[in-house]
Order: sequence, then C-alpha cells, then structure tokens
Amino acid sequence: AEAMRLRRRLARMEHGASQLRVGRHASEEGDATEAAIWLQRCHENPRASRRDRATAAMLLGYLCLDRESEFGHNSNTEACTWFASARDLGNTEAESVLGTLWTMGMY
Repeated sequence: AEAMRLRRRLARMEHGASQLRVGRHASEEGDATEAAIWLQRCHENPRASRRDRATAAMLLGYLCLDRESEFGHNSNTEACTWFASARDLGNTEAESVLGTLWTMGMY
C-alpha cells in the first residue's frame, strides 16, 4: 500500500514509469477508467521512455478492445489506433495483434 502511494505521488509528478505502473495496477484491480487515465498520461508523456509509452499504448488498446473503460470510445478502431501507436514506438507484439485483428475482420 505504501509503495503504491509513493508511485501515485511520482505519477502525479509526471514520472513515466510510475504512470505506467499506476495504470497497470488500476487495470489489475478492475478500475479500467482509472487505468486508462494513467496509461494515456504515460503515453503522452515525452519524458517517459519509448518502451513505457509503447506498453501504455498496448494496454490502452486491450482496454478498448475489451470495452472495459468508460474512457474513450472503446471501439475496435480506437484499439487499432493504440496498437498502431505501440507498433510505431517499437513494440513487436503490437504488429502481431494488428495482424490478428486484420485477419479476423476487426480492423
């Protein structure tokens, strides 16, 4: 509990890795809306590492695909936009996900 409190404090100070961690934790705890807020902040944070920004985009894509969040439109199109962003940031899993969505006619 104390560690997450400190992570939240760092996340509010725009620490990219902490924003990602807080977003991932919120998702694991079932709060998809809170997760989406922190993950988008990480993705848009120019000081966050490229890897953290790509991971945030992947998680946002999965949230949209699963339609778990009230944040955003939660459509396949939006999910693909996040996966494409993750791919552009160097996430190799994103290319595979986009290929699967294309094959299934969801893209």
